[in-house]
Amino acid sequence: MTKRIFTAEQDGFVGAYYGGPATSRKAVILMLGDSSTDRMARCGAADRYLYAVQILKDRYLCVRSVDLAHYLGITKASVSAFIRQMREQGLIETEPDGNLLLTDAGQQRAKLLGVRIEFFRRLLTDAGVQPELALRDAVSFSWKMSEASFDAFRAMKAEQQPCRNHAGDISSC
Repeated sequence: MTKRIFTAEQDGFVGAYYGGPATSRKAVILMLGDSSTDRMARCGAADRYLYAVQILKDRYLCVRSVDLAHYLGITKASVSAFIRQMREQGLIETEPDGNLLLTDAGQQRAKLLGVRIEFFRRLLTDAGVQPELALRDAVSFSWKMSEASFDAFRAMKAEQQPCRNHAGDISSC
């Protein structure tokens, strides 16, 4: 069983990864830590909004603050305040008609978050988690993890890829 401990000092969050036995495709990921001074708390909300704008843009031609509020299940006032902050950070622009547009920097962050979500969604579904729950969990912690920690997870997963034969069965290497 593979075990890895993540620390706030080295990885930006506190957590652990426990890989299953070599014959298993299951693993446990534990993520802890929500201090207002760590990266998870500082950046998670911005990433959540950016990703939501990107999802809505992929579905619809126009995304306004009210659409974002409805999608996230929060008030329009909360969205408006956060849109103002993201505009100041150069992540989003608002057209005169209220349509929200991600800047290049905003699109890049949203795209990186999408890569993380897909990575963890696949990891969780491969471990036997139901697809809907895997997606929800992948979304919930993907925007809370530092880039260094995500890279560490991805590298560790790449090292542990089991060999598969042409029928997709796991075999020994």
